[in-house]
Amino acid sequence: MKNRIKYPRNRRVWLPLVGVLIVTSTLVIIALTRPISNIRADGVDCSGAWYNSPDPVVVETCSRQKAANTLSPADEMATGTAQPYVRTDPNFVLQTPQPMLPMPDYAKQVGEMKFDPYNGAWPSHWRGVTSAWVDGGVPSTGYIDWSKLYVVARTGYQNPKDIGPEVPPTRTNGELYPRINTDILDGGGPGMGRFIKDWTCPQPIGDIVITNITNPPLPTITNPNVPYPELQSVIYFKAKESEQIGTFDMATEIWTFEPAPKK
Repeated sequence: MKNRIKYPRNRRVWLPLVGVLIVTSTLVIIALTRPISNIRADGVDCSGAWYNSPDPVVVETCSRQKAANTLSPADEMATGTAQPYVRTDPNFVLQTPQPMLPMPDYAKQVGEMKFDPYNGAWPSHWRGVTSAWVDGGVPSTGYIDWSKLYVVARTGYQNPKDIGPEVPPTRTNGELYPRINTDILDGGGPGMGRFIKDWTCPQPIGDIVITNITNPPLPTITNPNVPYPELQSVIYFKAKESEQIGTFDMATEIWTFEPAPKK
């Protein structure tokens, strides 16, 4: 009689366990590899062009799903902040603006501006200008840049209080109080606004023409922490009609007048 193979008596226990393990592993693999479905548990299909669906329930439900799966602006900002920007251009070099000191030569030029085809037309806001000069240059904050300073004489008004671009000059029923003002044409830089001034002549001498501008010698500034001095030019002018001459000191804002020559 042949010997029969004997199996362990507990085979009825471990064989089912092996089967359960195989089935569980298969389900886990299927769950991990199967693409995520866009079909919600409530049966609404959010795949495709759901936003064009005629069913408002589909549009509303899928909109909420998209909003729930999208980062809020605060989360996006936090994510961007957590990931610092890295420049990929190997030729980029970060440069810090350096002070332009001492004063450049073009900022030292003083002279009359002539209207001619080569220099081009004067700015449109120079309406009523009877004379224009370049009076050197002025710096921006920290001396990072320089702009030319212009000094112009303008047709005045009957009343020196009626100053403004909305009040047109007039030559009737009285004399005119001329004006002198400074201007920066290139827009200027930070801190240059303090050099733009407007003064009205205290006497109604009519239109004037600037004949000369003088500046006191300024120290050579090499330290960006040393403040640039306020305007110190002296303007020499002559009245067109009466030929009366006078001066205006920007630093003291004092006008002086010589008697008009006898005709």
